[in-house]
Amino acid sequence: MKTFSFISGNRADSSRGMELHIDRSNVPADMRLGLWLDDDGKAMPGLDRPARRRAAAGFPAADLVLLDRTRVRARLGPIEGVLTVEPGTRFDAGAPRELGGVSVKGGNIVLREGRRFAELRASEAVLSIDKRPNEFHVFTIEAERPLGARTGDRFRVDVVQTDVRGVTVGGLAVVFAFD
Repeated sequence: MKTFSFISGNRADSSRGMELHIDRSNVPADMRLGLWLDDDGKAMPGLDRPARRRAAAGFPAADLVLLDRTRVRARLGPIEGVLTVEPGTRFDAGAPRELGGVSVKGGNIVLREGRRFAELRASEAVLSIDKRPNEFHVFTIEAERPLGARTGDRFRVDVVQTDVRGVTVGGLAVVFAFD
């Protein structure tokens, strides 16, 4: 597995949204590719940002993990019923994330290690991201070695950032090479 971290967003951008367009059309379809959405503060340790400060202060990723199956009688507005919660369910009561809602076309979002991870399956995936104004964010793209890959093979993935008007404001190309 290989990873590469990069920064998106801009302190001069007062908008509350951006899109990341990820083009994986030059890599085999069986190559697993994804993007860590919630920064854990480990990548780019010299860069001061909220996730880095949280990691240094020791904030946990989750405060409550259920060990056993639990049933709860609940009333949520006009709806009343019994809610069954399975073992391993996590309730995160930590500090708020830097990013708000994220939707993805060409993939899906899952929870890994208490953080959101976008699995990118289509040849081009588009992530629509709610962000805080005038802030940047660290993302980490992750790739697994595709079947049949030989030493020295290179796999290029392009990432383009657009603002809320659809104007390209940044981008990068990542070339993954596996031993």
